[in-house]
Amino acid sequence: MNMVNLVIQGPLADPHSILGMHLEDGALAVRAYCPGAVSMELIRHGGSFEMKKLDERGFFIWTAARGETSFFPYELRITYADRSSWQTPDPYSFPPQLGSSTSIFSDRESTLNSTEKWGAGCGGSEMSPEPSSPYGLPPPGRLAWWVPSTAGTGADTP
Repeated sequence: MNMVNLVIQGPLADPHSILGMHLEDGALAVRAYCPGAVSMELIRHGGSFEMKKLDERGFFIWTAARGETSFFPYELRITYADRSSWQTPDPYSFPPQLGSSTSIFSDRESTLNSTEKWGAGCGGSEMSPEPSSPYGLPPPGRLAWWVPSTAGTGADTP
């Protein structure tokens, strides 16, 4: 299974191994997944750079010039079909917070897709809703938190 399908279909135990910034073949690469995105830009001090869309389901990559190997802070500007956009830090630009022995998932983990499983996608029931924001996303500058999917359980979310 290729890396795009590993991320999108959800059998990946460690999404940080694919998403976010990585050193590959002597240059930096940033990979991001956002369902519904039609385009994505990497924003860093000194400019913005269009990311290449690898898959119509919302998988993007940006590759630095060969020899650029110093990691740097960045954000993503995500644009949707209705031309609305949202700029946010990449949730995968931060190191994982859970060790391999930590499990926060229920018995149904194997049936969840990656957005439900990891909650660091770009919208949907996993993100805290903000009525004034498109797609239920928090406005720029506000943090979103991961909330396990509770659809149909009657459980409340924060």
